[in-house]
Amino acid sequence: MMQNNPCQVNIISECFIKPKHRFDDSKQIHYLAPDDLIMLSLHYIHKGLLFNKPPGFDSVAFAHKLKRSLSIALLHFHPLAGCLATKKYADEHCSWIYVDSNKGPGARFILAQTDSLTMSLSNILSSFSDVVPLTRTLFDLGERGIVNYDGHYRALLSVQVTQLVDGVFVGFTMNHSVADATTLWHFIETLSEIYDLDATNSCPAMISRVPMYRTSFPEGISPNIKLPYVHPDEFISRFDLGVQLRKRIFQFSAETIASLETKVIAECSNDSISISPFNCLAALVWKSITKARNEPYDMLTTCYLVVNSRPHYNPPLCQEYFGNYSMMARGQCKTGQLHENSLGWAAMVLEQAVKAQDDQAARAAFKSYVKSPFVAQPGWSSSTFGSNGPIIIGGLPSRFDMNEPRFGLGRTIAVRDGQTNKDDGKVMANPGRDGGRSVELEICLTADTMISLLLDQDFMSYVS
Repeated sequence: MMQNNPCQVNIISECFIKPKHRFDDSKQIHYLAPDDLIMLSLHYIHKGLLFNKPPGFDSVAFAHKLKRSLSIALLHFHPLAGCLATKKYADEHCSWIYVDSNKGPGARFILAQTDSLTMSLSNILSSFSDVVPLTRTLFDLGERGIVNYDGHYRALLSVQVTQLVDGVFVGFTMNHSVADATTLWHFIETLSEIYDLDATNSCPAMISRVPMYRTSFPEGISPNIKLPYVHPDEFISRFDLGVQLRKRIFQFSAETIASLETKVIAECSNDSISISPFNCLAALVWKSITKARNEPYDMLTTCYLVVNSRPHYNPPLCQEYFGNYSMMARGQCKTGQLHENSLGWAAMVLEQAVKAQDDQAARAAFKSYVKSPFVAQPGWSSSTFGSNGPIIIGGLPSRFDMNEPRFGLGRTIAVRDGQTNKDDGKVMANPGRDGGRSVELEICLTADTMISLLLDQDFMSYVS
């Protein structure tokens, strides 16, 4: 029976999907590394794919085939089939948190439908308005207060298929203490590959990119990393920003990215350093948001880039390594310096910050965490810095081919994020709907800052 939802999304059916069989001892326990444990008090990842609705689309038949494919995909991504578990050491006042792949109900699957008057492709794709609040209903576990620690009793992975008036949205929700966006994209592409092969339960699909798992931690460090807490109240907080943020999508075409790159190269005096196209765009965003905030010239301004650390190790790790592998590259200077210097100068600052995140830095961060483990808290930038918090740019726009057909629905029209992990100054990058090197940025700012950014002709001249 269809259940009514106050957010005008009707749940048609829901269930939990398990892999075909229980995992053996070698796969049952999945150890969490520092980059995983630090995320326990933060939010799940939300990524969703928007498609045109094919003629004669049958949502029930589509869901049935996707659930069958999901049960096979979980054989390869076995931690996502389980749930978090904790072993406490009261006499040491610490605890060990890990993933039990055989515990829990499996991955959650939801089939839903929006009210015909509330959501269509045009609502989601509009570049002339803020992100539609109803977007959060297209993902599971999007309600306030849900954090990764809740993976002890909530699914580590959820898939929600929502039928729109003229489209189909497939929303993925993944526990961020178990894996990062690179792993999520890998999972989405594998699930689509299995679906397109029309694999059956009697024949597990052979996939083209098999997930890789840690077999040991660096230099003999025990994988049993104990956190200095016993009760979750000691390290889990459900932070409410208390500030009304505006979230808006800005599109940048491949031609715009190329022109930014040309401009940056012309302005850089050091020809020996190459600057990535994405860092050119990040520099524009850093300068523009800082200008829109109208901060004092003697104040520090900071831009963090979330860096996928897999290729930064020596030897590099392949992109198929499962888990969280990320570092924060920090560009920082006085606001006056950022205003007075060129876009090329800002891009150079960010490029050098990224290059500093090398093998030595990654291993040093790992060792430092093991000596003094902690759990990051949500909303730290707002609570620490107020309205002058850092700009944090994340996302993997170059790792997803928009033109590749998926789930029998054709090319992806757009990628959208949910409402989680949002803070003033947070920027999420996704591949642009035009494919190639085009990029879409979801920028979250306070209302006053967003108005100033929209009135900035220099910035808006680059927006498609």
